[in-house]
Amino acid sequence: MALLPDRKVETVSKWLLAHPEIKIITRDGSSSYASTATKGAPQAEQISDKWHISCN
Repeated sequence: MALLPDRKVETVSKWLLAHPEIKIITRDGSSSYASTATKGAPQAEQISDKWHISCN
């Protein structure tokens, strides 16, 4: 587990690139989170988590 200093695209994608073992990313429907995940972990499958599905 990691606590990053902010939620900026550059920070998160850099962290993801340093962890190529990541295979699944759970996220909300935000397009900025989608682009961050795609940029930082193109190998990972992106899925919506249960909380965001039930609340939307």
